[in-house]
Amino acid sequence: MMPSLTPVLDVHVEMTTFDALLTACKPCFKAADVGIKRVGAEIVGLYRDLTLSSAFHALHCVHTNRVVAYEGLLRARDAKGCAISPATAFEHPKTDHELCFFDRFVRVVHVLNYAAQVKSRDAKPTQSLYLNVDGRHLVNTAENRMGGVFAGIIETLGLTPSDVVMEILEGDVEGLGQLSEAVKGYQENGYRIAIDDFGSRNSNFDRLWRISPNIVKLDRSLIVMSCEAPKARKVLKKIIETIHELDCVAVVEGIETIEQHQIAVEAGADLLQGFLYGRPAWALSGAPFVAYSA
Repeated sequence: MMPSLTPVLDVHVEMTTFDALLTACKPCFKAADVGIKRVGAEIVGLYRDLTLSSAFHALHCVHTNRVVAYEGLLRARDAKGCAISPATAFEHPKTDHELCFFDRFVRVVHVLNYAAQVKSRDAKPTQSLYLNVDGRHLVNTAENRMGGVFAGIIETLGLTPSDVVMEILEGDVEGLGQLSEAVKGYQENGYRIAIDDFGSRNSNFDRLWRISPNIVKLDRSLIVMSCEAPKARKVLKKIIETIHELDCVAVVEGIETIEQHQIAVEAGADLLQGFLYGRPAWALSGAPFVAYSA
């Protein structure tokens, strides 16, 4: 775990980044309704009566057990200081335009906190940053602008699209055409794309082939079922083999036990994520996972 950090992004850089977001999105509400502030070393976002902060969850490489990426997760509190779910927080924007701003704003909060910690090490980012994109944002953004606005924003922090993986929940976008266009637009702007929760709802390999993501994150239900039934383990292995045939990286998430870890490794997963390796936290943890024998 990293030691306590002192602020390393000066206020000018933080405000330049925030101003770039405001300029790009042109929010239709009062500027006083949104903002950023420091709470210790952390940077939090203020959106009307919500306080938005970041937690990062590591992804580990199967072959080295080392952290190769972090996923930025939203932690939100209401006006009373009570924790609310990300889904509840995303109900606050009332129009498509406000949703587009809010979706980018959450990602900016994550990027500010990530960049602050990377700069504290006086180094360039060596791990990728996974950022979730709301499916409704994809529907309301033109293909040729996918990630273009965000690229200009993160450049103020010394990051490039190649440092970022845009994570899309496949089931959030019903139209295959819209989803394919969104993925293509992001990839053309230099981002990698991860499809999240594959294996749930309307997931199928035909859709995956047409979407052509770079990374596929498997729904947690697959690893849970693999612990309960030997046949499910065979299915998991076949799914990962097919993902590899599509030239995609396979991520097994939701791993909470050593047994699940071993099953995922034996099935051929590339990256692993779950509470077994550590809980999401603001501080980036670079410690490798020690795989114990059952």
